[in-house]
Amino acid sequence: MRLHMAIGHIALDDWTPFRKLYAYMDTADIYRADELFRKYRIRIRFKKEWQSPEGRYRMVFCSVPKKQAALFERAMEELPKRMMILGYDDYEEVWRQTIKPAEKTEVP
Repeated sequence: MRLHMAIGHIALDDWTPFRKLYAYMDTADIYRADELFRKYRIRIRFKKEWQSPEGRYRMVFCSVPKKQAALFERAMEELPKRMMILGYDDYEEVWRQTIKPAEKTEVP
């Protein structure tokens, strides 16, 4: 499995024929990315979430139809900018610290 990373989200390679798997970082209090999914009319299936007890953010695992993968990635490009506007000025730094261990991990 290979990881395709950008600020705020990771695309995961998988065997699923019609859907693409992703993980993205959202705020712990309100799902800010949901606004982008509505804006782009993305049909998303939420899988699991992870949040540290003291964290401001949560990791959300989801899948989208492969036909909408490019649209999802375009929406995710907007997420870091939106976070900055909404006062989450540490979003990119927390992302880098959260994802740093995965960058060094080789997955067969």
